[in-house]
Amino acid sequence: MKILKSSALLTSALVLFLAVASVQATVREVPLTELKPKFRQTQSMLLISDVQKKYHYKKHILNDAFSSLIFDEYLELIDPNKSYLTKKQVDTFRFNYAKLFDDDIKNGRLEPVFVIYKTFREAVERQTAIALDLLKQPIDLTTDETYHLDRKDAAWPASQAALDALWVKRVKNDMLAMRLSKKDDDEAIEQLTKRYEGIRRRARQSESDDVFLLFMSAYAGAIEPH
Repeated sequence: MKILKSSALLTSALVLFLAVASVQATVREVPLTELKPKFRQTQSMLLISDVQKKYHYKKHILNDAFSSLIFDEYLELIDPNKSYLTKKQVDTFRFNYAKLFDDDIKNGRLEPVFVIYKTFREAVERQTAIALDLLKQPIDLTTDETYHLDRKDAAWPASQAALDALWVKRVKNDMLAMRLSKKDDDEAIEQLTKRYEGIRRRARQSESDDVFLLFMSAYAGAIEPH
C-alpha cells in the first residue's frame, strides 16, 4: 500500500470539502449568530481524523501535546501579527481549550474553535473602529515612537489598553507612510479609511466554512510544521 504524506491527504480532503461548500457560497456579511458548526463539518472532521489514522507519512498521536500544537497553529492563522487578541484572552483560550482539541477532533466537536474565532472577529470590530475614529481627529506625528510592522515573534499585548495603544501607533505609522508617498492628508485619510473598512468587511464576510477550514489548516500545520 502506498504511504502518502499526512498533509497531502488532509489537503485532498479539504479540497473535496471546498468543492462541496463552494456550491452554496456567496459573499455577504455574516452575523455572529450564524458563525457556528455545521453537521457536515463535524462529519468531515471525523472522516479526516479517521483517514489520518489509517494513512500517514509520519506517526502522530492525538494527545495533549499535539493538541497544543494545533492550538498554536490556529491562533497563528487567525491573528499572525498579534494585533487583535490580548494576552489575557489567549491565556484563557489556552487554559480552556489548548489540551482539548485532540478530544474535540476525535468527537467531532467544533464549538471551541468557533468561540475563539468569534472573539477574534469582535476584536477586529473594536480595533478597526478605533482606527477609523482616530482618522477623524488630528494625528500627531511629532512624537518619537517605534512601531514594529512584523509582530510575529512579539508578545501578545498585555492588556486592552496596550492593544489600543498599539493601534494608535499603527495608524500613525500608516499616516506617516502616506505622507512619505506624497499623499496629502485628505487623500491619506480616504485611503486609510478604505483600508480599515476593508479589514472589517473581510472579517464580517467570514462564513462558518471559512472558520472550519482555518481549523483544519491548523491541524495540517501541526502535522507538517512549516
